[in-house]
Amino acid sequence: GRDDLHNIYSASKSMSALLTGIAMEEGYIDSLHQPALDLFPGYRGSVENVDDRKESLTLFHLLTMTDGLEWTDGPYLARRKGDFLSLLTADDGIRYFLDKPMRDEPGTKWNYNSGSSYMLSAIIQNRTGRSALKYAKEKLFEPIGIRDAYWGTYQEGISNGGSEMFLRPRDFARIGCLVLKEGQWDGKQIIPSKWIHEATSEYVKADFLEYGYGYQWYIDESLSHRNVSAGGLGGQYLFVIPDLEMVVVFTASLIERDPDIIDLPFFHLRDYILPAVKSDQPLPADPETEARLAGLLDEIEHPEPSTVPPMPDIAGKISGKTFYFGDREGEDNIWGLESVTLDFTGEEECRISYSFSGEVDLDAFGCDAVFRTSMMAEKGLTC
Repeated sequence: GRDDLHNIYSASKSMSALLTGIAMEEGYIDSLHQPALDLFPGYRGSVENVDDRKESLTLFHLLTMTDGLEWTDGPYLARRKGDFLSLLTADDGIRYFLDKPMRDEPGTKWNYNSGSSYMLSAIIQNRTGRSALKYAKEKLFEPIGIRDAYWGTYQEGISNGGSEMFLRPRDFARIGCLVLKEGQWDGKQIIPSKWIHEATSEYVKADFLEYGYGYQWYIDESLSHRNVSAGGLGGQYLFVIPDLEMVVVFTASLIERDPDIIDLPFFHLRDYILPAVKSDQPLPADPETEARLAGLLDEIEHPEPSTVPPMPDIAGKISGKTFYFGDREGEDNIWGLESVTLDFTGEEECRISYSFSGEVDLDAFGCDAVFRTSMMAEKGLTC
């Protein structure tokens, strides 16, 4: 719902870039051209695979994903594999990143690397003495009215940087409005306008959709109006269309491999939202249509429960039993599950407990066609 915190997944990367700009403005970071190894002096002398290319790897290359590392990212929440998962589960994520061999000269090729976003978060923490989440709350979120947010935390309290930021959809839109207004909010400059311009300028072409890539932001000039976007797994999108002074936010759960499904937000923007713009002037008041829209939204948010059919015999046989997965690394176990327990004792919902990577989560699934949100009490979230 509109008041729930949503995981914006890789759109978190764009937030890391905005925070980097604030940290630079405050003097915590000297230059875009600072070598990455100099930003972590404690690792100097012990990093593996150091050559001239690694010595030339800079903050700019991290921001633009042109780091040149030998890196296969992988959608870690779906596959539980790839370098980003390995970084997040390593004893020292910074060292994991810095130790990786080089494949290309930095600045020459774009390669999707969530580790670069993690490193932005690590740089912010290393330089400011605060986690990226704490820094964001103080310097970005609170000044624009965002009161509640969460960011997954890893080694040494480092915020994920590349994923796992949770925001309410309307707060996600606040970020878009801030970018639209070149970093200004209610007359106060939150992010330098120069940084917003740089972050949303194209430096390299991304590997997919022929998008341009800035500082962790995508640039698309294929539509009727240029837009910049932050995008995340499952349909989390923030589109900023400067020409129309428009901000569009999607939150979804489109965990599919079919591009016709996972790219639905883009198609909706292209096929419905942009063509619907008829004027740069405010629309005349239309109370009847507004009321109808409000009613439709309320129906979607509060659906009427349907009659729960009788549970099949198998539900009673497996309810309360724990099933263990012998091979967490197998191709068929794409979630890396260790165990699953189903509980069908409730009349209207099934509760499922599952564990992976040593963590246990509890969710509820409705049998009455009503959407459920499950509390993750230790994180203070519904998801």
